[in-house]
Amino acid sequence: MSQKPEKHKVIPAVFVVVYNNNEILLHRRANTGFRDGDYDAPSGHVEKNEKPNVAGARELFEESRVECDPDDLELFHVITNEVETPDKPYLYMFFRIARGKCRGVAMIGEPNKCDDMGMFILSSLPKNITPHVKTALENFGSTIVSFSQTAID
Repeated sequence: MSQKPEKHKVIPAVFVVVYNNNEILLHRRANTGFRDGDYDAPSGHVEKNEKPNVAGARELFEESRVECDPDDLELFHVITNEVETPDKPYLYMFFRIARGKCRGVAMIGEPNKCDDMGMFILSSLPKNITPHVKTALENFGSTIVSFSQTAID
């Protein structure tokens, strides 16, 4: 009798890319223990029984004080990052939203986890950007959801 292979388990996380024309909102990670010093999009874990778009709106507000309607978030990229964190495999879901659909002024909402925040031009992003955000942004303008695996520099 053959055994069924164990089902793959991943931790769901969401990222929200707020854009205005050719600029996007990024913040620099600090004191988190993961890629500190790198720029990242507002992000976080999907809680039990929470829809990913609702988690995205929640995390966006927690980290940047920018509010949005979860239904206005558009899924544009999905990444697995088993290469970067093989002991804790994640499924990253990237959403985008136009700045005009958001409310509030972007500011650091979690100063214990972030030490800089601002709008950055897509064509000249910081060199120290997380690999998963860099990969997702390569598909930023896509009209369909794209799938990839994070590459490590």
